[in-house]
Amino acid sequence: MKTSEFLGQFSHQYNWPDLFLGVVLYDNSLLHEHEWLQIRPEMFQRPVHQKLWAVMAPAGAEGKLVCPIWLSQEMSDDPDFEAAGGVRYLADLVDAGSEVRDLQKGLLDAVSQMLRGRPA
Repeated sequence: MKTSEFLGQFSHQYNWPDLFLGVVLYDNSLLHEHEWLQIRPEMFQRPVHQKLWAVMAPAGAEGKLVCPIWLSQEMSDDPDFEAAGGVRYLADLVDAGSEVRDLQKGLLDAVSQMLRGRPA
């Protein structure tokens, strides 16, 4: 299945960066398993996504638990984070990530390819 077809299955429900971040928050072990850690914060369009990834990726690479409570503390002074909804926004991300837990690897690989500009 092509990346675009895979992502098309969910396009009516989710914003891709939200879903990507939610899947990672839902299952931190993914931070240690995939080449997509090469994704840089500036590859995300929204500042809140850039800032979240800038905190999540290094912490996960160091083996830290990246959970909504910890992340909300790390982001507590950020106006973009608060404007997005703060800890409630993170809870919504985790909810979205949990809904596709059986498809996590495929989803992460597909979104990773899109963020890195590879053809779908």
